[in-house]
Amino acid sequence: VLSPLLHQTTLQEFHGVMLAPPLLVWAFYALVMRRTRMMLVALALTLLVREDMGLYVASFGLFLLVCRRGQRLLGLALAAFGGLAMWSLIEWGMPSFGHAYHHFNAFSSLGNSMPEIAANIIRDPTRLLAAIFTTAKLKAFVRFIAPLAGLPLLALGYSLLWLPVVLVYLISNATSSGLLNDWRVAPFVPLLWGAIAVLLVRLRPRWAGVGVAALMLATVGGFFSLSPFPGGGHFDASAYQIDAHTQLGEQIVASIPPDASLATQSGLGAHLATRSWFRLFPWYDHAEPPQIVVLDEKATNLWPLSAEEFKSALLDLQLDPAVNILREQDGYFVFGLSEGASQPAQPISVTWSSTLNLYGFDLAQSKDNGAFEPLTGSVEGGSQLRVALYWTAMQPMPSHLAISVRLLAPDGSLLAQDDSWPARGALPTPLWEVGRSIRDTHYLDWSSVTLRQQSTFSAGVYNEETVEQL
Repeated sequence: VLSPLLHQTTLQEFHGVMLAPPLLVWAFYALVMRRTRMMLVALALTLLVREDMGLYVASFGLFLLVCRRGQRLLGLALAAFGGLAMWSLIEWGMPSFGHAYHHFNAFSSLGNSMPEIAANIIRDPTRLLAAIFTTAKLKAFVRFIAPLAGLPLLALGYSLLWLPVVLVYLISNATSSGLLNDWRVAPFVPLLWGAIAVLLVRLRPRWAGVGVAALMLATVGGFFSLSPFPGGGHFDASAYQIDAHTQLGEQIVASIPPDASLATQSGLGAHLATRSWFRLFPWYDHAEPPQIVVLDEKATNLWPLSAEEFKSALLDLQLDPAVNILREQDGYFVFGLSEGASQPAQPISVTWSSTLNLYGFDLAQSKDNGAFEPLTGSVEGGSQLRVALYWTAMQPMPSHLAISVRLLAPDGSLLAQDDSWPARGALPTPLWEVGRSIRDTHYLDWSSVTLRQQSTFSAGVYNEETVEQL
């Protein structure tokens, strides 16, 4: 219960690999009790968990091949079958669903496919050693085995059940799997503790007592130095605090229609994945998109995107006139992708120098709760105005043009202003293709400004280099 290895597997969202430990417990028990049929059934079920479970099946075969003289033929068959099962799933099974296996990037130092990786290892085995014996990898292995007092390494033979797979992870250049972190290590837990149990049973009582004492001390020490749970050395109290942003997210999640197809990022996915149609953003078929996309730009968990990639993907949705912005509040966005093209609330047709055509605009203001709602009456003081301008590029624009949105008092004085390249600076006009329409969003903040009885909203375009108005 105090093992930091167990804690790091349960800290994050649930993954399919969590189904492997009970099956491996069963297979390990059957191996120790020499109940071959039971072991084969448990290993067959283990193969159904994930594509890489063949590694664990092959490790059981390796154990039989090395340690069970009467079962070496079975061990050889299991080792070959486990490797073949993983190979076939990665090379043929998963690509048959239309997507190539994308985890090869974790082994890019060795190659980009299983045949290429195998060929490079055969030609130059030292590349394996160079990948494993780094300072970071050695420290990771010490953190992995030290809370168990190193006892699994002393259970001769039984280390073959887990050590080969650990070496595969250490070869990886991925941050989490390569450094033995997170939920990926869940299948190791029963094999490590099983090896310790076998070792202690084999020892004389006195030495077994010493082993149990060492295990207790190492576990407690590992908890206080490595555990992310309360009281542990890696405990982050802020991760357990429910703030206003989190509470708002709960409301937004509850507002999504239960029968709607949707896509969202990893952090919100744990709360929305019990749907009949669910995808991890941005992994969905854009020819058949979901009805709703839910995103949180303030989230720390943006996987599978980096911060820059997420920012770009969010901006693409805000830019697309065919996407409806159903809700924007405190960094949360709810987009509608299947309700037809978004129609501007205020159609208009204004052209700047035969270059840019403004065919509509939307106005929305933030309320006390931070949510943007369409502007239907008077503007409230102390709020923020969201201005969405719908543009179409009519001609190539070699110069950098800036768009200026302003709110003016009756006497012409400036109340609020937002100047930027299109798409909040992300779409320089020389890169704007002719014929492409976008929704260009600007935010005007007058929280410290007293609004006049009647104010004028204006939009203009100028050459940023010469400041010449179009």
